[in-house]
Amino acid sequence: MPLPTLPTLRCVFDSCYTWLINFPIAFVLSRYTALPLPIVYLFVNGVDLLKCIIGFILVKKGVWVNNIVASSQDVPQAD
Repeated sequence: MPLPTLPTLRCVFDSCYTWLINFPIAFVLSRYTALPLPIVYLFVNGVDLLKCIIGFILVKKGVWVNNIVASSQDVPQAD
């Protein structure tokens, strides 16, 4: 069985983060607290800051970003 590709891992990171972090927080705050809906919304969106920090670290490591544009040295010149 081949290993998953990098775009697949990115998609899994995004969707798993939503289902494993954001959704449970929204559910617990809406069902088991008396917080008004705008406050729950702010908490859930505030948790996305953690996702931004993780994404920033991955970008700095070079894991998240791939160069898809060829440099001018790689492009054959027309004569």
